[in-house]
Amino acid sequence: MLTNEQIDAVVAKINQKINLPVLGEKTEAVIFKMVIKKILKFLEEHLPEEWINLINNTSDGLTPQEVNAIVDKLVRYMNAQIDVPLLSEDEEAIIFETVVRLIIESMAKNKSLETVIAA
Repeated sequence: MLTNEQIDAVVAKINQKINLPVLGEKTEAVIFKMVIKKILKFLEEHLPEEWINLINNTSDGLTPQEVNAIVDKLVRYMNAQIDVPLLSEDEEAIIFETVVRLIIESMAKNKSLETVIAA
């Protein structure tokens, strides 16, 4: 769903929002990548293929209202289903929200994953 470069860009966005005490930036990046990969696997298993196909299709897509509703539902459901022992529930929620919002916003009309990550 995402390239290694895109994952690294998402890690950088998350790293701006969360600082894990005592851990260096490299260790944080490893943890964040692990969580991102779990999230991507979850999304691939739970999202309709038609939505996944919208990720880089700028001519068609979701409305902003649909994006917000989907993100809200997915983050709540995901936070109940996925546990990351090294992170608090609040930290998990921040990561889930960041990653899911990037992916789902890239499914909106006139948007792509590249433009959403760059914003």
